[in-house]
Amino acid sequence: MSKMLAATVVALTLLLPVGAWAEDGWNALTVEERGLLQEFSGTWEQMPEERRERILKGVRRWQALDPEARAQAASQFQRWRELPADDRARIRERFESFKKLPPETRTRMVERQRWFKSLPREKREHLRERWRKLPQERRQEIRRELRPSPRHDRQLVR
Repeated sequence: MSKMLAATVVALTLLLPVGAWAEDGWNALTVEERGLLQEFSGTWEQMPEERRERILKGVRRWQALDPEARAQAASQFQRWRELPADDRARIRERFESFKKLPPETRTRMVERQRWFKSLPREKREHLRERWRKLPQERRQEIRRELRPSPRHDRQLVR
C-alpha cells in the first residue's frame, strides 16, 4: 500500500506548479514525510530541486487530506494507471491545451463541468445521448464555435 501511496503522491504532484519553498536535503523532511517518500531515500539528494519541490508539495497536500479524500485520490490514481498509455497521453495533451486557454474560458469550462456533474444521472445521460445523435458535422461545428479565436492563438505565441 505504501508504494501505491507514494505513486499517488508523485502522480498528483506532476501536474502542480513548482514552488520555491521546498527545503533541501532528506534530513530536512519530517519523519512522516520521509516515511511517505521512503522509496526516494537513496536518490533524494541527487534529484533535481524542482522535482523534489513538486514531490514534497504533493506529500504535504496528501497529508492535509482527510481519510475519505485520500481513499478517493488513491482510487482515481489507480484508474489512471489502468488506462492505456495512448489514453493517458491524449488526456495530458488536452490538459496542456486547457492550461493555455484564457482564464475566463477555463473558468467558464470548469463551471459548466460542475453544472453538468450536478445534474441527475438520467439528465446527464440524456444530454450525452443527444450529443451522440448529432451529425458529426454539427458536433465539429459546435466544437469550432467553442474554441478560442485565432486572435487568442496569436496571443499565445507572442
